[in-house]
Amino acid sequence: EETHIPYTSEFYVAMACLLARKLHAIKQKTFKLIAVDCDNTLWTGVAADDGIDEIVFQEHNIKLQNYLVEQQAKGKIICLCSKNDEQTVIDVFNQRQAEMPLKLKHLSKYNKINWNPKSNNIKELVQELNLLPDSFRFIDDNPTEIFDVSQIPGVFCITMPQNPKDYDNNWAFDTDEHLIVTETDKNRTELYEQAEIKAALATKFNDPVEYLRSPELGQSITISKIDSVEDIKTIQRVSQLSVKTNQFNMFPKATANEVSEIITIIKSDKREVFIGKIRDNFSSEDITAVAIIGLGRNDLIIDSFFVSCRVFRRGMEYEMLKHIAQFSQARGLKNIKLRFKKSEKNNPVCSFLNILSQETSKDPVSRFLFNELKKYPGIQD
Repeated sequence: EETHIPYTSEFYVAMACLLARKLHAIKQKTFKLIAVDCDNTLWTGVAADDGIDEIVFQEHNIKLQNYLVEQQAKGKIICLCSKNDEQTVIDVFNQRQAEMPLKLKHLSKYNKINWNPKSNNIKELVQELNLLPDSFRFIDDNPTEIFDVSQIPGVFCITMPQNPKDYDNNWAFDTDEHLIVTETDKNRTELYEQAEIKAALATKFNDPVEYLRSPELGQSITISKIDSVEDIKTIQRVSQLSVKTNQFNMFPKATANEVSEIITIIKSDKREVFIGKIRDNFSSEDITAVAIIGLGRNDLIIDSFFVSCRVFRRGMEYEMLKHIAQFSQARGLKNIKLRFKKSEKNNPVCSFLNILSQETSKDPVSRFLFNELKKYPGIQD
């Protein structure tokens, strides 16, 4: 009362803790997939040994299941990674479903329920989904399994707490409810399943260019410029892609392009934001590529250029560059310059730039698209 401090000490501690957690959630690397163990993680007990009717769903197990359901609704891929008999695990979900918040419908088709080393299963998921290991979270109760998977650089491993108090004190299970969640996030599992269908379709064509042009795929690419700062959903998606895209990112940065920064660029007379959308017979239209450019007296400078890994080898990066070349030509600019910074992860960009610098390529898709690209004056510069 004497110093007119409005809150108690306990409230200040709570506020500081809340702010620290929120700040960490904003700044931390976003993840795309959670691989989770079953026995003594989703439930307490060993289903194969104790019996399906004897396992127990304790409070910390239910908390984890609720967390996974919420993360799945926000677009995270949830898959089981368990040393177990697959039928036993499925029977638990079917026979005890009334007690479980997590249902089979929340799980992806990429479950790894077998007796292989879990590190091998995670590596297989990396290959199957074309994701980087730092997009993975792995939850297991066994320290030996945690150590095994932790040998894969980038995978974030969480030892499952065995009581509610320890669970509540583990920051790794914060729900991140304040972060931007786009429609693309919500449909991520479906998008990866669609990609698998398209990959199977591609095997029916001897010529990959013929596949990309086929009515069976029905692919179309649209490139446009963001003209309105009122299109907040599009701006949020651009911001999200800027930090989540690693493999085809021409000038990777440590932090995302904030929404406010993108709005400033859109308002500027000297900078523009281009977006690439792709759709086909299996998926609806979605923003999968972004280029941020600057306009000089004689030059157009591509400051940022990033493309989602889901559309690799489908021509998006070439179509984006063709559109920018047309835009540059209409403005009477003589040169197009690309800002490039090599990282450990953006080897696809290096391959793309190598293709641009030579007349021939062994890859027929790249060769075809390169020849298409040459039709626009100024692109050679």
